[in-house]
Amino acid sequence: MLFVFSSISLFSQTTYEALRNSMFSPLGSARSAGVGGSIGAFGADFTTLYSNPAGVAAFRRSDFTITPQWTHLETEAHLFFDSLTNFAPISRQRNNIIRMANVGFVTTSSSQTGDWRTLNFGLGIIRTADFDQSTFFEGSSEGSITGRFAELADGLTPDELDNFEAGLAYETGAIYNSPDDNTVYLTDFTPGEQVKKSQSIKSRGGITELEFSLAGNYREKLMIGGTLGIPFLRYEENKYYREVDENDENKYFNELIYEENLTTTGTGINFKLGLIYLPMHQVRLGFAIHTPTFFKLNDSYGANMLYDYTVQGQDYRNESSSPDGYFEYRLRTPWRFLASGGFLIDKHGFISTEVEWVNYGNSYYAFKTSDPGDLTYEQKLNEEIFNEYKTALGLRLGGELRLNVLRLRGGYRHTLSPYRRFNTASSSLHAGIGLRFEKFYLDLAYIRSTYTEAYFPYETAIYPATEVDIAVVRENYLMTFGFKF
Repeated sequence: MLFVFSSISLFSQTTYEALRNSMFSPLGSARSAGVGGSIGAFGADFTTLYSNPAGVAAFRRSDFTITPQWTHLETEAHLFFDSLTNFAPISRQRNNIIRMANVGFVTTSSSQTGDWRTLNFGLGIIRTADFDQSTFFEGSSEGSITGRFAELADGLTPDELDNFEAGLAYETGAIYNSPDDNTVYLTDFTPGEQVKKSQSIKSRGGITELEFSLAGNYREKLMIGGTLGIPFLRYEENKYYREVDENDENKYFNELIYEENLTTTGTGINFKLGLIYLPMHQVRLGFAIHTPTFFKLNDSYGANMLYDYTVQGQDYRNESSSPDGYFEYRLRTPWRFLASGGFLIDKHGFISTEVEWVNYGNSYYAFKTSDPGDLTYEQKLNEEIFNEYKTALGLRLGGELRLNVLRLRGGYRHTLSPYRRFNTASSSLHAGIGLRFEKFYLDLAYIRSTYTEAYFPYETAIYPATEVDIAVVRENYLMTFGFKF
């Protein structure tokens, strides 16, 4: 998968953030992860509370499950410059994170005489998205971030500058007025000048969803279920950007540091409806609809800047900080449609597949403000989301082999790009093993996924875009403990 994002604003209301907060990929239980997430048509697994709640009706006994997860993440970043084959040295970052993938239970009730053979209830939490990542790049490229600050300030008096970018740049001396016009701003850099720059980007957080599910089994032919989901979102990001003139090539500029901090929190609500049909004992067909998630979000943000420069032999080192920023808004994610199928191979195992359809161009922002400028930006942003993103299909394949109490699993996941302009895709390989006993089970799973990102620290109209290409390898290890009662 190719993700394209930039650091052109402290606010999290951008097209990229709309995409990030709409891409749900729950790992769920180790059993589901081991078969590539293609468990929707079979059910009897805690993950189906999220994917296809009809699967809750397939439980024959009450079940408690808990799944710890360990994630190993590696990123490689290249600062692009000069040509498609010329990069700065590779910068590598590694992260190890331990968290809970899911925890919850399903209670069952059964009837031997009525048409509804089971009526089951599920409750628990599932991690549906992870935002943890550390990235660092360094190198030299044409232009400076001060060019962006000067463009933001163009046509405004110093009193009209914003408090988070151009205003900080003016207060520290990174931009200054033209002698002839106080609404025109200059910098210490000349066109075409190569500037050494680096940035550290650290993000953490994710989305954890509380699930309430109810499902029934009608005559062993049709299972129907619904889930009320309440997701909790938290995203924290720190960006530390630096430019420096180590060899005194610029007679004015010495160093610039620009630090940004952003925290996004909020909750949402959604509903999922699913069914599983058994045309014959060996064949299972599943279908599920997920409504949009309606998020209510809050941003807290701030910035700091330092600018060190020399004028007539005198060194100046100025610092300035923004006020605390706060913004409330809503985000509506797209509808999701899932179709699944499976074939039971007697008592030896099964094979399964699942397809997911999502139109990411249907994400939508609604700002809680009456400011005309904010409302204009809201309209423009929603138009950009519609024009930039498209429908993306996800394919999941998997299977399980049963050998007495032992289970061997494998799976594959492939997802097409949500971007209209880029024909890229992501994929992941899945493997798992499990042990099944009368009242206890233990499952292990391993997932390896890879994707790339194109990151723009800033953009200006004058200089070529500074692009950073990031390659990400994510390895997930899951262990599910289950107890039947």
